[in-house]
Amino acid sequence: MAFKGFVILYVLLYFGSFHNEAMVKGNNLNDLNSELPPIKNILTKHGDTYNCVDIYKQASLKHPLLWNHTIQMRPSYKVRKLRAKMLSKKLSPGHRYAKIKLDEACPKGTVPVLRVADKDQLKNVSNLTKSRFFPNDQWNHGLEFAGIFAKTTPDKKYKGVSGVMTVWNPKNVGPNQYSSVAISAEVGEGPDYTRIQFGWTVFPFQFQDSFTHWFFQVTNITNVPGCFDLNCQGFVQINTQVPIGAAIHDVSEYGTDNQVFLRFSLLQDPEKESPWWLFYNEEPTPIGYFSNKLFTKLSDGADTLKWGGYVFTQPGDETSPQMGSGKFDNEIYQRTANMINVRYIDNKYELVNSPNDIQTAESRCYLEGDQSYKDDKVGYTFCFGGKGGTQEKCSV
Repeated sequence: MAFKGFVILYVLLYFGSFHNEAMVKGNNLNDLNSELPPIKNILTKHGDTYNCVDIYKQASLKHPLLWNHTIQMRPSYKVRKLRAKMLSKKLSPGHRYAKIKLDEACPKGTVPVLRVADKDQLKNVSNLTKSRFFPNDQWNHGLEFAGIFAKTTPDKKYKGVSGVMTVWNPKNVGPNQYSSVAISAEVGEGPDYTRIQFGWTVFPFQFQDSFTHWFFQVTNITNVPGCFDLNCQGFVQINTQVPIGAAIHDVSEYGTDNQVFLRFSLLQDPEKESPWWLFYNEEPTPIGYFSNKLFTKLSDGADTLKWGGYVFTQPGDETSPQMGSGKFDNEIYQRTANMINVRYIDNKYELVNSPNDIQTAESRCYLEGDQSYKDDKVGYTFCFGGKGGTQEKCSV
């Protein structure tokens, strides 16, 4: 138990280091919108407007290391072959993928960018209150994690990670709190700690609503200590139909087979300057890639992979929010947030379907369970989540 408590605190500290540095640095999307003349506008049924922006005028290319960057429009054959292998496992009947793409695509050579009318809509959150961390049996204000992780040695770094996550809309998320489900590829410790993370989140401070949004975030890339979605100079968007940070309005239904999923894969290309490609669901076209020019530590792979749920509670808040479905019913997947088809790419670029190096982590009000390889259909799975609670007790 002492070792597990240490591992949990270790995991939380490194997840929290990103939040303590900054989640967004630099321009906000309102600034970017004013500088990117749209070629076309797309209005969604939910009232959002997306500008179709010249792909070479997207904000990520403002990074000094990418000023003369030639955009890659598809990964190498090796990555495409690995991606095809990952799509061999289909969802069960009644299950479906979350819709994060627009009904209409932007013209070729452009990418969709959310138009922001309100300067406060997407905020710089670098000043969000610093996290504090406590032992596992104490009140865990700060950043809490429940899930699984794998670690390797420097000579056997991971080249990719994948998973299929259920999508929920957790409740009781305060204005300066968030509740997320994500996958991450990480490397290093302390000031060298670097991470790419992606999944879905409910984050009222960032999005100014309580909807579920898909997202990615990066910490410790060159000249940008931490960033969120399109504030990440260095992520090159190529998909003409998938806007970064789009809201997900159709989510899983508690206690039924009406389950909604997001499939994400992050693969490092062994060719073409070794970018990290981000794929979603069963779509053949990647959302885009993280240029490897910007990484000093992730340039040759990751030493840690994580899958699971995250909750941030600001010090001073009386209660922590829900994680996932808001319940933890171990092994009952219709009631509990879960991931299926948990896989990774090893240092030899082999797809590992049944990981044997998995460790677990959980916190006071957020639990994890049932981690194991099940069958060829769903592969390696686990479940996680919880109701949150107060300093005195977890919610019932």
